[in-house]
Amino acid sequence: MADNDKRIIDILIRKIRQLSDYNDSAEVKPAVILWPDAERRFEYAIKVLQTEMNELFVLGDYNPPEKTGPAIWLRCAMTGTVPIEYPKDRVPVIYMPGVGREKFRPETSEPLLKPLIPLQYLGRFFSQRSSKDITPFSFLGNTSEGIGLDIPDGVEVRETLKLALPVILNMRLSELIDQHIDADYLNGIVAGGDTINSLLGYINSGDDIFQDDVQRLALKKLFKSRYGLDLDKDTQINAAEMLAKHCTLEWKSVWKQYEMAYDTYPKIEEQIRKCYYEPFIIPGKYAKSEEGWPQYNDQQETQLLYSLKNLADKSEEEIIAGIELLEKEHSLRIETLWGRHGQAQIARATAYLDKIVKAFEKRIQGSTINELAEYYRKCGYKADQNALLSLQSTQNDEQMTCIKNLLSGFYKNQIDHVTTAFQKAVEKEGYPYTGMDIRYKKNTCILFVDGLRYDMAKMLEEKLIASSDEYKVSEKEFWCPFPTVTACGKYAVSPIISELEGTICDDYGPVFKDTGIMINSTSFKKRLENKGWIIITDASVKEGDYGWCETRSIDKLGHDKQCSMAKQVDMLITEIYNKIVELCNAGWKYIEVVTDHGWLFIPNKMPKCTLPGSMTESNGGRCAKMAEGVPCEYQQVPWSWNSDVEVAAARGIGSFVDGKEYAHGGLSLQECLTLQLEVSRASVVETTEIKNVSWKGMACSFDVSGDVDSIIADIRVAPADSSSSLVDKKKQPDSDGHTRLIVTADDIEGKSAYIVLISNLDKKIINQKQIQIGDNHGT
Repeated sequence: MADNDKRIIDILIRKIRQLSDYNDSAEVKPAVILWPDAERRFEYAIKVLQTEMNELFVLGDYNPPEKTGPAIWLRCAMTGTVPIEYPKDRVPVIYMPGVGREKFRPETSEPLLKPLIPLQYLGRFFSQRSSKDITPFSFLGNTSEGIGLDIPDGVEVRETLKLALPVILNMRLSELIDQHIDADYLNGIVAGGDTINSLLGYINSGDDIFQDDVQRLALKKLFKSRYGLDLDKDTQINAAEMLAKHCTLEWKSVWKQYEMAYDTYPKIEEQIRKCYYEPFIIPGKYAKSEEGWPQYNDQQETQLLYSLKNLADKSEEEIIAGIELLEKEHSLRIETLWGRHGQAQIARATAYLDKIVKAFEKRIQGSTINELAEYYRKCGYKADQNALLSLQSTQNDEQMTCIKNLLSGFYKNQIDHVTTAFQKAVEKEGYPYTGMDIRYKKNTCILFVDGLRYDMAKMLEEKLIASSDEYKVSEKEFWCPFPTVTACGKYAVSPIISELEGTICDDYGPVFKDTGIMINSTSFKKRLENKGWIIITDASVKEGDYGWCETRSIDKLGHDKQCSMAKQVDMLITEIYNKIVELCNAGWKYIEVVTDHGWLFIPNKMPKCTLPGSMTESNGGRCAKMAEGVPCEYQQVPWSWNSDVEVAAARGIGSFVDGKEYAHGGLSLQECLTLQLEVSRASVVETTEIKNVSWKGMACSFDVSGDVDSIIADIRVAPADSSSSLVDKKKQPDSDGHTRLIVTADDIEGKSAYIVLISNLDKKIINQKQIQIGDNHGT
């Protein structure tokens, strides 16, 4: 139908204005169109019509700006006696609420209406063919004179249609033509079309959500017909109870919307908590039917904490079995509405404890350093990570004490077992530090984080990857220099490592080779600047091609807060993440995240290692200097800056300082094995081109344009098959793009192959060029 895209108001206006059509050869142009409406069915919609019908007048109290006035004023307006503006090319229309057509008969007319009586002879009536008043129902529902919509007749429909008409007028016919327009549908229109959010708004804010009496009446009817909520009898608290129970399909839909919009309705939970709730317990099982009650969740949290406390003094096996059982009973609550908004933190902590149990199920395979490192990178770091997260989940001292006691009961022993195995491996094989290959691409910023342990580096990596496809992250393991303290480790990951050496061991820090003076923060920065590195204080500004930046020290927080440091793990990771984003936004192509050492974290303190008078403990707490020539009962490891100097390491997970929960400096996988992350934006690899290919014997030279810092060049028989490489060594192009590769394969001259450019970031091929080995023609 041609009218399908038209608004209802357009169809109504056209119907009214058609009455002004006439045959000028046989008729006189109508002077006025009279619109009687005895039952005032169109009254609420007239203001909407007046916005698009400047010729529409209304019988009523004197109000010229609104084209409204008594009969005598309207008669004067029609004759031009009083000044009133309306389009002179339009026939004026007078809407008469409360006046039926029968009132225009002389015998039934009223004195106040008499000035309009003569106009019936000069104009036309907007009425039905039967002379009855047009109503919204006849206009919309009548198939012969109206639009023919599906509207069932009835008192409730007619009354609701009157209220809904202002909204319906602005709807398109296509929106209504296939609808069954009953009272419920009409009330929904009046209510604004979003009954569920209106209901949630009522539970949250009461009558304040109603814009006017019309909307309140419509919503009142909807709430009762759809949800069984009677606003004449029920209160907000009654509605909150129905929401919490959400027994019917209709209320289930409301609950689902509340779950998605919890923060939009902050007072609803308060209303639910005002409801009477009878405790409901199914031992060992989560009651899905109770998910709507925060009181039930509170009750379960209290019971879970009690159960966990009772586990703390059990054997390690009993603790592990108890955690596994309790996790199964309470894990479902974590994903409920209350759990997602921080009200199931004991259940969440229990889930983290269970992940530690799962990590420890994978036993160590072997006893060498490499085998222990493989164990740690596969599952060991996950136990450390979840230990931190279990403590972070706690909300008060009582909860934290409970989780610490449990960790002491099973996590502590496992860490001691692995650490002792690592110390034995080091004693047998030697400490695995070999130094770091300090070569950085142009446009690199080194971000130094003091104490970025392996597990936290993994969390940072996961956050970067999850946040956006924009970031590419590659990781590289690094054995920290020994002892694992800042003075020893920080400068070993810096660009000036080649300028340093170890002579004296006052603070485990190196000295400058050229002066013999021990390095400190000031001299370190000075040497960096002399080497062309910019010390970054404002991460939002990029200067130069190489930068050194530092962020907040995890290590300092650990020393200051001890076990409470775990409460700030997410905050610390977010701070580092934000710093990386800021550096990338400033224009750095590559961010190298490095650290000096990890740390050991043992809730309820590490065992005390007695320190003889001939030894001096370090700031880290887990290493000590020995007096020269004095026997030592502790394991001794060469200082990484000078192997002639030996440093004592605390036994197992012990500390030379009493009462420590956080310490470092010693021998453990947590302290010694770290991750270096290279972060870059995925868009950093620019379009590249291979050109100027030439051969000299079996040496192939060519030039690469584009971002040469992020690619590796190779020559292959099959471009996608790395095993088909023909060169002795793949190479990164020089800074000017020039590249020279040596083909070492036998009997290959004259055969077809490919120069391949591979992204350093994701190892994907970004360009290739077919060549003939040893052929200088056509290149």
